[in-house]
Amino acid sequence: MDALFGLLGLLGIIVGIVMIIFYLITKKPKKPALIILGVSFIFFVIGLSLPSSSPSSESVVNNKSAELNQETILESSQQDSSEKDTMFEKDEEGTPVAFREIIEKIEVTYEIQDIYEKKRKVVIWVYNNSDKILSGNLRIDIKSCEDHILAIDSFPIDDFKPGQRKYAVIMADTTYPVDKVLHTWTAVEFTEPSIKETEKMIDNAATEEVMDDMYMNFGGAGNPEYKTSWYDYIEKIEVYNDGENKWAEVILNTNDPNISDRIGRTVLSLQEHISMVQVFDESHNKICEIYK
Repeated sequence: MDALFGLLGLLGIIVGIVMIIFYLITKKPKKPALIILGVSFIFFVIGLSLPSSSPSSESVVNNKSAELNQETILESSQQDSSEKDTMFEKDEEGTPVAFREIIEKIEVTYEIQDIYEKKRKVVIWVYNNSDKILSGNLRIDIKSCEDHILAIDSFPIDDFKPGQRKYAVIMADTTYPVDKVLHTWTAVEFTEPSIKETEKMIDNAATEEVMDDMYMNFGGAGNPEYKTSWYDYIEKIEVYNDGENKWAEVILNTNDPNISDRIGRTVLSLQEHISMVQVFDESHNKICEIYK
């Protein structure tokens, strides 16, 4: 289209000049020739000002180069991704399955409490039900039923050991009732506990001390009237160390998670130097692992 305007304008200018010369010689009115010359000049200017509709050879080369670079990058990303996929099996969303299985064991719950200084108190509870040590950032979004933001906060969590519980308090806006408490994990890392199972040795003195404390304080010292309801679930308690850490292993004749958690925490509190308690059923299936 730009070439057509320019060509018509150029031809019109030539015709207009010829007509002006003819009218000067014949001494006729020059107005028609001037109109043609003016309109042609306008067409010619329009043709020059319009951008070229066909790409230049330089732009074509650049476009091809960009496409080539994009394809190269894409192929490289796909190659890197496939190499990683051989290392970690992923789900439909692209998240490593092992990672998702662990993060799902980090339980986050909340409790809506009373209003204090015109703010609604919301307590966030975090439970590490996995067998890994967690470090990461936990973001909490508190919203109304219509998704009005009532509070947003983030909490760094470091060295969060299996069996541990943590809590945080958020003061939410009271403009709307609290309806949703959402959480998001970022910068998450899981590490293995430092206990060296292959180097463990039974600590007979510590084992005897723990058994005596349990018997005297929770077994009623032989008196059934003072015995706790869960004491008879205990089959055996042994204390081990690996030269650096000391922990207890408890064998129960039940796999009830609530009873296991209660007994494990009780044993953990008996000695200052016990850093962890592992609770198993009679088939030696691990029920829980609790750290101080």
